[in-house]
Amino acid sequence: MGFNPTIIGALINVVREWQRDGKFGLLRSELGCWPEVKKETPGSRTSLYQSAHRLIHSAMTAANNMRPMPQIAWRTAKEGATLCPAHGNSISIDANQTVVLALVSGTQESLADGKPDGLLMFGGQRRAGPHTRKSGTGELKQHPTHACPGYEAGIEAMTGTLAAILSRNETVRQGLGWLNFSLEGPIDATATAPSTKGTPDTVGIAKKLWVGAKEAAIKAERKIKKQRNRVLQDGRELALKVERQFALGEDLLFRPPNTVSNRLEKRKGMLLCWGDSWFDYTLVVNLGTDLRDSLERFGYTVPAKYCNWNTWPTAAAMAADTSGFCNFVVDQIENSATPPLAIVISAGGNDSVGNRLEKMLKAKEDITQDPESYFISEALNDLMFELESHYRTVITAIAKAVELAAPTKTVPLLLHGYDHPYPAHPRGLPKWMHDPFKNKNYLLDDPTDAAAAHQAMVELIDRFNGMLKNLAVKSSSVTVHYVDLRGTIGDIEGWNDAMHPTTESFANLAAKLDDAIQTIHEKP
Repeated sequence: MGFNPTIIGALINVVREWQRDGKFGLLRSELGCWPEVKKETPGSRTSLYQSAHRLIHSAMTAANNMRPMPQIAWRTAKEGATLCPAHGNSISIDANQTVVLALVSGTQESLADGKPDGLLMFGGQRRAGPHTRKSGTGELKQHPTHACPGYEAGIEAMTGTLAAILSRNETVRQGLGWLNFSLEGPIDATATAPSTKGTPDTVGIAKKLWVGAKEAAIKAERKIKKQRNRVLQDGRELALKVERQFALGEDLLFRPPNTVSNRLEKRKGMLLCWGDSWFDYTLVVNLGTDLRDSLERFGYTVPAKYCNWNTWPTAAAMAADTSGFCNFVVDQIENSATPPLAIVISAGGNDSVGNRLEKMLKAKEDITQDPESYFISEALNDLMFELESHYRTVITAIAKAVELAAPTKTVPLLLHGYDHPYPAHPRGLPKWMHDPFKNKNYLLDDPTDAAAAHQAMVELIDRFNGMLKNLAVKSSSVTVHYVDLRGTIGDIEGWNDAMHPTTESFANLAAKLDDAIQTIHEKP
């Protein structure tokens, strides 16, 4: 495949894996803490290299084992052989036969076995080869036939490239596209002036070019700032395209809060989750850790099949087609040695925002006439009636599925009602909450109106939670449990956008679900 394509592919795989497991933000944070990285001095190059290598190499090796490049390779056997004869599942290989190798299976198995040396992707270590003699003998060591001769060069090229990306002074944030990053910061217009050596004509031309480039950089920076300010003020929909590129921010860095750190990788068993973007926080790419990710980090097995906001965005959509998930429940119960620990549903948030929210809201000037509620009572009651009907449809269908698969068993079914969001949050689709409140004469840039909009959502979320709490009943096949997540996230800083928590907040929310599951299964 050659050196460059392989290294480029490997770098892409490493960064993608670091995005998935949160290492990218963590490494940027840690790399910035090394004094020699922050400020290079004439004598610090060796120290800088050692620091970067020490910090990056093991994380890069682990990522390479999760996503090797290439993931599949093929080789021609030089001579016949029998593979795995000791395991009673031997495979005979003939000379000159083409063998296809699933490197990804081997590298991930090495991780599971605690032997992630990073050499399998390179076919072994060539350096321990025919130029090295065994200690005390004249016999030459033989390296693996296909060991890559460019291992050291490849590792150093990858380490250097990753160190350059991670140590950028600008703010580096996840962009909208896959493996797209946005670098935010001032353009460096302080470059050193060109040398004064040369003929007067060449010196004059060089100085003019340098001054022109400097002025152009300053003008470009000012123009970008003006354009961005205008977009933020006059076009919220367009502003989203800019702000989405900064959507992850610090949430690329997963730092388990104290409330969840002792749970990581401690749980066992399967949870069957169905629902919206609190289980599937994606928009083309992953936008951050969600409830499903957090529960899996605790150790639970959580199939992703029905954690899909694009297919199941609303409670209405779920109630309209319960057959797929119910068949999935039946299959998981019948084909598993132990039944799922619980079924968890997340739905109703998208049913309650956008046009529906706007139709329910009173105009701001009407609140003074009836300060008891921010909503038109009939409209809010209609929404709660519809959501309750959708939930009852879903619960009844799941109960029948469990009874069909395991007539003598009872499975817990958990419901949650979200936490109190902030419509004035600078990130998120305007149509969710910003536009409905704006069209009711709220000025969300004004602190007083922003606080009032938040209180309106507190009222709405509290009504929704009250409705769910009344659904907590027991039948012959499922026991419905309501889990109150309110008060977990806190202020606006705990939200990644107007409807979705940050990574840390999602972890805290998942901890509450975990508490409920553990309480349900406590032995008397």
